[in-house]
Amino acid sequence: TLPLQVIDVANPRQPKVIGNLEDDMQAQGFDHLYYAHEAWPSPDGTRLYLGGQIPTDQQTWVLDINGWPKRQARVLGTTDRAGHSIRTATINGRKYLLSSDETVANPFAKGCLPEDLSPLGGASQPYLTDITNERALKVVSKFRLAINEPTNCVQQTLDYTNNSVHYQDVDDPNDTTFGLFSMWNSGLRIVDLRNPKKMREVAYFNSGRFQFKTLRQRLDAPTPFS
Repeated sequence: TLPLQVIDVANPRQPKVIGNLEDDMQAQGFDHLYYAHEAWPSPDGTRLYLGGQIPTDQQTWVLDINGWPKRQARVLGTTDRAGHSIRTATINGRKYLLSSDETVANPFAKGCLPEDLSPLGGASQPYLTDITNERALKVVSKFRLAINEPTNCVQQTLDYTNNSVHYQDVDDPNDTTFGLFSMWNSGLRIVDLRNPKKMREVAYFNSGRFQFKTLRQRLDAPTPFS
């Protein structure tokens, strides 16, 4: 990604650049794809899921890439949610995308700021989108951490934490039960996805915040051979 370059690696010793998928899409009027951070293919290779994450570019696309580049790629459906990190899921026989924005600017990654400011501000959290009907995508739920609620912004700021999601995955894309969300200072969150309209956290692992030491403190610390 950045841009969406496609490379044939059937022969690992001689990879071949097939082309830039964004050139095709921009010719059709989709001019924000240069901001796509991650792309995820369907198992059969006929679909590509990707999204933008820059302010004014908060979208996730479902592309039909069957036969590309001989056949022009087509946009089947879009949502107004960002797609920094994207994974596919299957829940109760329906197809979903698990996606999120990205916020890397820690001083401003707080719940009191709009998520649409990302990656410059706001706390990013995962969305679950029903893509069973590829031409009518529907966002069904959002996972929310309490620390990212606007009412907790003061405490979040005092703690100097970034509790945004950065990447996510699922236990099984073909029969999905759990989502795994990596959320910076909030650690790894394990979420039950069996009710897509109400994601429910069931476990987490957080090793604790690291202890910050200045360079002077590190130099003054005793060594094992002192």
